[in-house]
Amino acid sequence: GPITSVSFTHNCDVAQMLLTGSSQRSKKKPFDFFVATRSATVVALDLSCFQSTDPATRCGTVLIQGIADRVSSLATHPKFPLVLIACKSSVVYLWDYHTKELRTIRMFLETCKSQPRCVTFDKTGSLAAIGFTSGIVKILDGLALTELGTSFKIAKDEIVGLAFSPCGQWLAAADSAHNVALWRTSPDSSQPVKCRSWIYIGRHHSHTRPITGLEFGSRNSKSVTLISIGEDKMLQEYDLKISSAERGLCLHDL
Repeated sequence: GPITSVSFTHNCDVAQMLLTGSSQRSKKKPFDFFVATRSATVVALDLSCFQSTDPATRCGTVLIQGIADRVSSLATHPKFPLVLIACKSSVVYLWDYHTKELRTIRMFLETCKSQPRCVTFDKTGSLAAIGFTSGIVKILDGLALTELGTSFKIAKDEIVGLAFSPCGQWLAAADSAHNVALWRTSPDSSQPVKCRSWIYIGRHHSHTRPITGLEFGSRNSKSVTLISIGEDKMLQEYDLKISSAERGLCLHDL
């Protein structure tokens, strides 16, 4: 069926040793990326498939098939061989793609009129963010998928994209009304990541057509930047240095 989401993997060998207690690295070559489809299938693929001319070697490995409803989004864990899968049936699964076992399942039955639309992990994998079709954003424990008491809703528009900054201090969201919203957490390293509070910075109507990309980057080692790309053929850059709860989310002045 049509592709609904793509997520690239990370090098998980060392983390897998800590997770399982094994003293040996995995003999399996890790997959390079995962593809989810509208027909409720998740396929694991290697980049080498693009170099092959044999159709039989370009199909990938079916990881999951027969989920109750279509897959809306997926995200790979940055440290462990886990993939987070959000379905239209309001269920989120955490799968181990090495052992092909279900690690955790979370049902959002309390939001029956709202389904998970997009998911992402922070750089450490301690946190997972889920955006819903109702405009709600929830932050969960990255492994247990339990709620940490953090939930945002600034509009009724469907959340179509989420991104954490590499430093973990920023969280950005894109919605179906072509807006980009931003939150910031405390940089206090003495406080556990899961206990930190989030401050709403603001929202900017950035595009005239659907937003297709939302990413953090840096201009130098000390400056974090955020960009969004839309079907309107526009790339917008946001100035996080001057953005604040008082000034809102500001565009970068070229």
